[in-house]
Amino acid sequence: MLGFLLFAFAWFTDTHINSTEAHYNALVDGLADAKTQQVAFAVVTGDLTNFGTNQEVLSYKQAVSTATFPVYSVSGNHDQKWSQTGGLYFRQQCGDDRFCFDYEGIKYIGISSGPVLRIGGDRVTQENLNWLKLQLQQATPGQKIIFLTHQPFTIGTTSIGSTLTDILKPYNVQVILVGHTHSYSKTNYDGIPVIITRNSFDRSYTLVEVTTDSLVFSTRSIGDTTTRLTSLPQGNFDYTQAIANIPRPSYAINDTYGFVKRRWTFDVGASIYNAPTIAGDRVVVCDASGKIRCLNWKTGTLNWMYDTHSLFYASAIVKDDKVVVGGMDEYVYCLGLSDGRLLWKQHLEGGIMATATVYSDTAYVATCVDPRLYALSLGDGRIVWSSVACTGHYEAAPLATRSHLFLGSWDGYVRAFNRSDGSVFWTSKLNSGTFYSAASQTPILHRGNIILSTAIGSGANILALDTLTGNIAWKSTERMTQAIGISQDHQHYFFKGFYNICSVGKDTLDINLHRNWGVRHADNYDESGSGLIEKGGNVFFCTSRGYVGAVDVNTGRLQWQHRISSNIVNTPAPIDQNRVAVASTDGMIYVLEQTPSPNTLRFVNCSPPQATQHQEYNYRFTATGLLNPSFFFVREGQQALPEGMELNILTGELTGTPTQSGTFRFTVTISDQDNIYDAHYVVLEVIAGPTGSTSIPYVHKSWIVYPNPAASGAYICINANSYYRQGTNYETPMKISIHSLNGSVVKIIPNYIPSTPIDLTGISSGNYLLTATQNGKQVLREIVNLGSVEH
Repeated sequence: MLGFLLFAFAWFTDTHINSTEAHYNALVDGLADAKTQQVAFAVVTGDLTNFGTNQEVLSYKQAVSTATFPVYSVSGNHDQKWSQTGGLYFRQQCGDDRFCFDYEGIKYIGISSGPVLRIGGDRVTQENLNWLKLQLQQATPGQKIIFLTHQPFTIGTTSIGSTLTDILKPYNVQVILVGHTHSYSKTNYDGIPVIITRNSFDRSYTLVEVTTDSLVFSTRSIGDTTTRLTSLPQGNFDYTQAIANIPRPSYAINDTYGFVKRRWTFDVGASIYNAPTIAGDRVVVCDASGKIRCLNWKTGTLNWMYDTHSLFYASAIVKDDKVVVGGMDEYVYCLGLSDGRLLWKQHLEGGIMATATVYSDTAYVATCVDPRLYALSLGDGRIVWSSVACTGHYEAAPLATRSHLFLGSWDGYVRAFNRSDGSVFWTSKLNSGTFYSAASQTPILHRGNIILSTAIGSGANILALDTLTGNIAWKSTERMTQAIGISQDHQHYFFKGFYNICSVGKDTLDINLHRNWGVRHADNYDESGSGLIEKGGNVFFCTSRGYVGAVDVNTGRLQWQHRISSNIVNTPAPIDQNRVAVASTDGMIYVLEQTPSPNTLRFVNCSPPQATQHQEYNYRFTATGLLNPSFFFVREGQQALPEGMELNILTGELTGTPTQSGTFRFTVTISDQDNIYDAHYVVLEVIAGPTGSTSIPYVHKSWIVYPNPAASGAYICINANSYYRQGTNYETPMKISIHSLNGSVVKIIPNYIPSTPIDLTGISSGNYLLTATQNGKQVLREIVNLGSVEH
């Protein structure tokens, strides 16, 4: 029996505002009709626009402004994949694409979903997952919650549905509301009730009536009838014992290829949408929080970090010891590779989501708002020329040759520019419609043609365009995804499909794509668009749901596969034939390596139990196959060990009394005297005690070791980190302890003054553990590389 009506709200989804009046009027008229139903508010669950263009965003904003009640919106895949700002413009114009509010005792939480600039893969960003957890934690005990997002948890290549249900299950969730399918259905995810509703551009919406004991769902045709769909009871629900019907990711493939190890792991704490960049012994990664990091690929230690407070979709390019990358804040940044010092930055007219191309002494950068191609002097950032604006935005790096630049845009055109002055050499229209543009990859050059792919519904054509005319030389009929690559010797061309990777020789690359070999990868349906890179005879690849692998370039033999995540892994960055750096969209950086022989050194237990703030803790990491001496140490990602705890280098004991609560992520590594090692990524939960702060300490918040590794001279300094100056004690002496990695003390400085030199004379080259304390509190803990010190 249904209780008394308390209030009602209107639920719209998949409005798909476009250039026509029909979809706009459907939303405006729907909001007006909802007023006649006396709704308290309206929610819109994604695909608000058709392509996420700035004009469509403004039309949506105008339509919503006609409502006489609050309207809360989340974005979907259509709002982000083809957006010329990756969804940034919507947030600038409409406030946000997520919401949390309370109404009549019920908390409504909505988050956007849809892979940013990708067709498939993870559907919720790391930032939104973190935000969701925070909103849930702030709910009162037992409070009723209605959760809303755009995409169902089990459709297509959705990869983190179980992550969402694991976050939601501890709370009193009444229902999950989603759209995306343009049809109605009723189901459950891990026991939580789910309603999926139809699109609203057909002049209907879902009316939700909240009674004293139920939620009643009806389809409301604008100005016409209301047809009841279903009802759900309200109450206090416990999902902890519910049957799990959302698949969990399996990592069993890592046992199959056990000789592939994670050399180290680094958590940046923000989404990463681009490939790492390898330069010598360094790897450079840019993330969605605007930070550029340079790490030592051998050790995983942080050399430097530069914070732009922007948003990066592009990868960095390194040339002549300069790091060049463009951000969505409309600036191109050039940093010194050795120290991260800003050399120059140049403002362009429009945000930048495309990776730059450097040719000779010039960087070529494409913008995504008022799209243009720019030529910048690599020396000082001076704008040499800019091209005329085009109607579709640029997402990929241009291909540069001696005389021309080739680049596709999201208006369906590929353009050739004269490299000398940016004038247009030719334009080639490939397909009609925004969906079918060759804009998401950099072309490759082959015998007077450029090779690229363009979408055809659920796949892509491989095309060859004549470099002199832009005419189509040939077009394949085989459907692939938009991922292409070329071998180092230019003898092989690679194409990745939803299920496999194939190789075509340079002499047989034509309309029929005569294959040298083809191999199936582990991902069930890879839509990532991540590129294929060959190094030293191995073709490295990554997929939508966290797989990384290598294929022999000559035989097509699958060398190995390793799963690091359930999210998209970006284009790999091979270091050599056995090692590769990769970054996933959930904010993790890895270096994977193929060991020459099975590793006998393995952790036995590496899952420490939950700790409690202000209570003594003891846990011991143990391993088999050790050769003495052996030692344990922590490679810190964004977060380090909880304050008040330490890891014994020799015994592997994690002890102490944590003074702060939170989630702490770090990698524990064990290594013996022969440099055989094993590493494990650890998540340690510290629950809040009766008193104390709940904040998570950042060991590197205020101080950095500079230079690390030591570039020259027999000294290093502990400098204040200019990005986190608040709370930094500049004049308070530190106690510095330098330990060898076998646990012995090498040097102690009891009263070190920050920013003054630390004399390293007499200390041999190698890695050391450096800790610093001020007033008894540890403020720095870092592995330092003294391999380049001159004595």
